[in-house]
Amino acid sequence: MKKKISFNKKFKKIIFFGFIDIIEDLIGINKKLNYKTLIITSSNQYKNFKSKKNIKIFDKINTSFENYLKEINKNEDTLFISLGSRLIFTKNIINNICKNNLVNFHASRLPFSRGGGGFTWRILQNDRIDNQIVHMVTENIDMGKILMYEKNLFPKSCTKPHEFEKFSNQKMISFYEKFLKNINNNFDFDLTNNPKYIGSYYPRINQFDNSYLDWNLKDLELINMINSFEDPYCGVTTFLNNKNIKVNIKKAQLHGGELTNHPYMAGIVIRHDNNWIVVSTSGKNCLIIEEVLDKNKNNILSKVKEGDRFFTPSNLLEKNFNKRIFYNSKGLKK
Repeated sequence: MKKKISFNKKFKKIIFFGFIDIIEDLIGINKKLNYKTLIITSSNQYKNFKSKKNIKIFDKINTSFENYLKEINKNEDTLFISLGSRLIFTKNIINNICKNNLVNFHASRLPFSRGGGGFTWRILQNDRIDNQIVHMVTENIDMGKILMYEKNLFPKSCTKPHEFEKFSNQKMISFYEKFLKNINNNFDFDLTNNPKYIGSYYPRINQFDNSYLDWNLKDLELINMINSFEDPYCGVTTFLNNKNIKVNIKKAQLHGGELTNHPYMAGIVIRHDNNWIVVSTSGKNCLIIEEVLDKNKNNILSKVKEGDRFFTPSNLLEKNFNKRIFYNSKGLKK
């Protein structure tokens, strides 16, 4: 039998840890349902807030942080919600201060796609299923018992990270409101285990260190790599003709209307059609590319010539793999 849980206490306040783009929408839902909202965020995430009201900044868990939470929750009337928080919560925080009323929202089919990296990893894997989840927070990242989930298919039109994120965010808004209404109605949540014997964890990604394009990838892998670093990111990074001309590629799609390729042809511009170029890959399809951006983000497509070749030096390709990216409360960890 599944274990059930209900939040029997009538919460009066909600504390958000972290930041997400739709936080103002969630604050609006809190207000509609008569919850007061307080926010604890990091100094790096604080810059993203439009309104600076009711926000406290903590970059680490210390005595001041614990005392603030104790004061907020002295009547045990607070629901704590993690939204991309940079803090790793301790057992003492979870059990003794938050009184086991700390949950996290995550947009994947946990235990798959735990960790960071957002939709870049999902696009690389060709994952077309959105899944909104709220789960209990434990000391192990994204491994707490699942309270509630909701699956949806991404529209065919979603190819870029910002398109996936926009769709997922809209689903989260309605999912979040359902969750709070269930709490108000003393709903019995079915606690579902987050199994340890399956799943995946992916680290953070940095668009400047991890976006070098390997032209030896097969065509589907190649277009997924390009799409995964599309807007809002810089685009995949490569070079044109020599290693002094560093460029970023955007607005690409697979195209099968040419003659056969060979891996030795990968990266060669085989035709320039004014508004786009056709580039060979190591697979059966070519790429149509509409944007080749220089270091100033200018589109230099008109300067690309037929017979030019895109390539990425092997020592830079290794940067995709030989450095693990970490973010802390102050941003990218050097």
